[in-house]
Amino acid sequence: MNTVRDTELLLVKHRDCAAEVDPQFGSITEARFVMRVHSGHGPRCRQYIAAAAYTAGQQAQDDPDA
Repeated sequence: MNTVRDTELLLVKHRDCAAEVDPQFGSITEARFVMRVHSGHGPRCRQYIAAAAYTAGQQAQDDPDA
């Protein structure tokens, strides 16, 4: 995310907590952004769950001993 436009596009793409989430995030930065935006929305927020799973998976790939 380099510009305000990029941020706005992500906000639109990931706006609906109940929507099915494309499992492919563009980057771990995008997933972390989605986690920040949706933190506190509760256990039914699919956007947060998907972003958290993606982030955890990326961290596991980076550190196989974790």
